[in-house]
Amino acid sequence: MTLINSVILKCPNCSHLLEAIELQSFHLFKSEVFSDGKIDSTPLIPDVSEILICTDCNTDFWREDAVCLNSDQGSDLGALPANQPSDLFLSFNCESRLSISKYYNKLLSRGFADTYEKEVYLRTLLWHELNNIIRYKAKIDDIQFHEYESLLANNLKGFISIYKPACFTEYLFLAEMHRELGEFDIAKHILEDIKLQETSKALKQILKACGKRDKRVFKINQ
Repeated sequence: MTLINSVILKCPNCSHLLEAIELQSFHLFKSEVFSDGKIDSTPLIPDVSEILICTDCNTDFWREDAVCLNSDQGSDLGALPANQPSDLFLSFNCESRLSISKYYNKLLSRGFADTYEKEVYLRTLLWHELNNIIRYKAKIDDIQFHEYESLLANNLKGFISIYKPACFTEYLFLAEMHRELGEFDIAKHILEDIKLQETSKALKQILKACGKRDKRVFKINQ
């Protein structure tokens, strides 16, 4: 059973009251895992973004930076539904996925992510959104493909420069970043190191992709 709750937030930029959803519990019946860590589930996990956009002043903010009120405090005060980044783009073709990726990239460029945790979250969103072009086989022309490759490379280089892996899964993601950059020897070195501590189907398959010198994101066979 999926339980979604409605909360009232005060925009940290203009103090307008906004209604947002939060996920209280969720049960998966089936899931597909990809090499970049993205999970596709059945049923779909509702989109509950940590980045929101005020529908009054049209500025973006972090959910955690907004004051949360009780629902009854905002119900009679004209609370507006807050937007999420995915609300800005109605379709999920290549052009749309590049547009939302460029939006995330602009947030990074202007220093919107002011903590390590926020930057990891935002760079992961950008990584997954760019990989969705390949993951879901969106039609892409040569100009769009060049833009996709440039955004992906710049994000992964920036991600690697700040990333501080602390567990097996995070080292696996670090290796995957290097693999998608085409740095196969570095990826293999990381994978061989963590293979001594723990192994998994994902590790074996990413290591195999390195051997084939394949940079593309792929579905992990469970």
